[in-house]
Amino acid sequence: MVEPNAILAINSLDRFITNQYLRVYNYYATWASGSAFLIYLPPPQSDFVPLVGSIALANATGIPTGAKITDFDSVNNIITIDQVTTQASPLPTDTAWGSLFKENFTNDSLRTLYYNSESNPDGEPLYGNNFILQSLTAYIYGYMYKMIVSQIQVQYNVPTVNLNLNDKIYLLDGSPGGQEYPIQIPYGFYTPNELAAVLQIKIRALTPFTTMTVSYENSNFVFTAAVPYFQPFSFASDLTMQLDLDLSQEEIKTVLKTYRLLGITVENSVENTIQESSIAPNFMYTSYIDIYSDSLTNYQKIKDTDTSIKNAKGLVARVYLSGVGNPQTTTGTSALGSAPFIMTADLNSPKVIRWTPDVTVTSIDIQVRDQYGDLLPGYDKGFNTEFQMTLLCVEHDQ
Repeated sequence: MVEPNAILAINSLDRFITNQYLRVYNYYATWASGSAFLIYLPPPQSDFVPLVGSIALANATGIPTGAKITDFDSVNNIITIDQVTTQASPLPTDTAWGSLFKENFTNDSLRTLYYNSESNPDGEPLYGNNFILQSLTAYIYGYMYKMIVSQIQVQYNVPTVNLNLNDKIYLLDGSPGGQEYPIQIPYGFYTPNELAAVLQIKIRALTPFTTMTVSYENSNFVFTAAVPYFQPFSFASDLTMQLDLDLSQEEIKTVLKTYRLLGITVENSVENTIQESSIAPNFMYTSYIDIYSDSLTNYQKIKDTDTSIKNAKGLVARVYLSGVGNPQTTTGTSALGSAPFIMTADLNSPKVIRWTPDVTVTSIDIQVRDQYGDLLPGYDKGFNTEFQMTLLCVEHDQ
């Protein structure tokens, strides 16, 4: 007998329930011609602190419109931009920079259906990695006896570098009486060449490494100590971070994730004048995305869960983001994870969820997590990873 089917489509809709607007910040700065560095004048001259990721508006002679702030050194008051100036400004000049923010709601009816399901008494959303869909009518009626996850589409918007998640490394100075130096990478999307350039700027700001060169060659990051500071150096191992640096487990986790991004392993904890990625760098913050739901898996006899014991929800689907076929080729100007992308998974061996004929569902809870079992990052910065999931609901065979 041919079984009659119904289709349930679940969509994350965070882009439609928030307003995006441009916020303008004004800074005073001076700069030379042909330079990627601006000398920031702190208060009382400037009203705001430079924000990484801000875009230059058409206001200051010499700064190209659209230039982006890639780093701000608050110690030396140096702003780094991704383009060079075309004209010098030796006198303090008022510059305007814009940043996009998401705030408020454009659709109150959607707001009532899509809200945060955890620890927020105001019901404000977490944009799509943890929410509940509610309806006055039924999403699923009681005469279904199984659901099949047939297709998932993901718009992956997780940046290459995420704030406090994979943005810090530790360099160890190998000279007598040397010490450890933390280096924090500004969050955002990077190609390998861009990341190498930013790392070189950040490392050269440290006295022992002012001549360090960082490049991306043959699918590896290469760190080279140059004269006059031609001395061995290394990357801190997890044991060094725990015993000598006294870092917390969360801090160590952040550094290890950054090492994964750069291809750094325990081999790079041995002192040398040149450090090269021991394995291929991984520009994907997470290799797969897990979608969980208690309400959709409530009647499974055995729950599917990941390796994180803190997560008790049932696994509805796992989406591997790198796809199938030939390995992804990473070049200096291109890498999977260096820009947002969309992928569609047609599940040839789909998950089949058991159902109970006498239960109707009026609300569906959803959590979207990374390979570490944590909620997918990026939402608090406006990088909203969205998904669309199709469930094939099969009616009971009488």
